[in-house]
Amino acid sequence: MKEFVSKSLYWDGANDVEGRVNTGSNTLTYGYWYEETDEDEHGHSKFVWPTNVHENVYGNFFGPLVEAYHGIKGRVQLKRGARKPHASLGFNVWSDKQEGTDVSAWGGIVIEYESTIDFSVELVTDGNKKDSYYGTYVASAPKSSRHHTRQLVLPWSKFKRSTGWGLSVDKTSALKHIAAIKIKFEGRAGTVGDFRITKIRSIKSSANIAIYKPEQEIDASVQYDVASVQPVASPKANLEMTLSGRTLSLAGISAGKVEVRDLKGHVVKSVEAASAVDLSSLKAGVYMVRVAGSGVGLAKKIVLK
Repeated sequence: MKEFVSKSLYWDGANDVEGRVNTGSNTLTYGYWYEETDEDEHGHSKFVWPTNVHENVYGNFFGPLVEAYHGIKGRVQLKRGARKPHASLGFNVWSDKQEGTDVSAWGGIVIEYESTIDFSVELVTDGNKKDSYYGTYVASAPKSSRHHTRQLVLPWSKFKRSTGWGLSVDKTSALKHIAAIKIKFEGRAGTVGDFRITKIRSIKSSANIAIYKPEQEIDASVQYDVASVQPVASPKANLEMTLSGRTLSLAGISAGKVEVRDLKGHVVKSVEAASAVDLSSLKAGVYMVRVAGSGVGLAKKIVLK
């Protein structure tokens, strides 16, 4: 298996319009925020998002949410059903295939947030490969003071292995196989909390993101210094994509990749970009197509009949 290595992690909600964390990956599907709840465990926990935010034409909700609130803002409601009610926000480090990735070089994680309840930051190991027995490593994040932003520094020493499943494996080995990072709200049914996640970076990072001082109150009239932020360069959507039957035609790209995902986010086709891409092997349905090459990129929802 190819060894993937991530040198640094950074995300600044004030400079993001994609809902995407820069993780050091070069794939098309790294870093996009997603949500998970206890639905598969017969639970009813959920997130409640601001009603004035809606997904964009590409089916992306977190991009518009972050753009509107300079972070991921919402309310979590833990409800009955699952043995341990929970709901999580997460992003994949290398891609949505969740390869195990070496993040040792990060040194740990710095997170900036507001939250009326405690939560945890989880390092999720690759659950699809031979290293699935590593389990999950967790660090606690206490709630912040009301109307204040909190900066929390979590070196790897703060992460403890979760108990209850898997074999005991040392942290040094586990850090070489991290697939996703999750912010997890867990507790008793009836717990409700409001939160806003604004910035995340690795302790050792090539990006010098401006972080507020711990417990510094947010003043909407003050323009905080974010000049030192190195934002992710987003490809421009200056290529053309058309669908005729089961053939996808591309113009304006000479080299790159095409990925097709189903509504569950699974990659069902991944090929090198060409003037024509054959989709005859796919079932009828709705798909999201992402195309990226040198200096160009485009995402579009298609319907195959």
